[in-house]
Parts: sequence; C-alpha cells; structure tokens
Amino acid sequence: MHQHEAQALQHQQHLAHKTDLVDQLSSALSLAKQGSDQHEGKQAELDAATDYILGLEEKVYKANKTALELLKQLKDSEVEIKSLKQYVMSM
Repeated sequence: MHQHEAQALQHQQHLAHKTDLVDQLSSALSLAKQGSDQHEGKQAELDAATDYILGLEEKVYKANKTALELLKQLKDSEVEIKSLKQYVMSM
C-alpha cells in the first residue's frame, strides 16, 4: 500500500506541475493578446496620423503650386505694366 501512496503522491505532484504550466501558459497567452491588441491600436493611430500627414502634404503642394502661379501672373503683370508705361511715355 505504501507504493500506491507514493505513486498517488507522484501523480498528484505531476498533475499540480501540469496545472501550474497550464496557468503559466494561459497568463502568457493573455499577455500576448494584450500586446497584440495594443499593437493593433497603435497601428491604427499610426495609420490615421499617416493619412493626416499625407493630406497636409497634398494641401501644402497645392498651396505652393498656387503661389507659384500667382507669382508668375504677378511677373507677367509687371512686364505688361512696364510695357504700357513705355508706350504711354512714347506718345
């Protein structure tokens, strides 16, 4: 009977060890899921920030293009004014 008690104790210890391993694995999986969820959240924030920056860059490009067009028109107007002044002076 002593041998059966020793085997039962050994099985009980083995079962306790397995239970502990299952608990550790469960905790590790829970932490991994939390990390994955946080990563997904941060990735969504990064995607939103990227979209926002791309929108701003597009607006800056359009504003710069408009500014260049206006500068060209201003230069053309200055040339035309100078030409008209010369024409008026020659009359």
